[in-house]
Amino acid sequence: MALILAFQVSINMSVYQQALNSMGESGVVWIDTLFRYCVYILVEAAKWLGTSYEALNVWLFVFILPGLLAASLIANVVLWKNRMRILEQPPSA
Repeated sequence: MALILAFQVSINMSVYQQALNSMGESGVVWIDTLFRYCVYILVEAAKWLGTSYEALNVWLFVFILPGLLAASLIANVVLWKNRMRILEQPPSA
């Protein structure tokens, strides 16, 4: 019975309210304000893309962000190795 009631309550809640209720208050005003702003952007982007807030959240933080971080790490290693190779060369006169 509680599961059915919880499902009915979640249907009646707005997407924004569900997303905002997914996290507790941090007690730091600027963090809470930034979180609410980001939730608003994600909900609007999910509507525009035709998906749910949760699905967009998973795509962003499980696939896209780690992929970008890995690409950045690889680029930094390659650039560092190139820099070390250039610095090891004797100066030309």
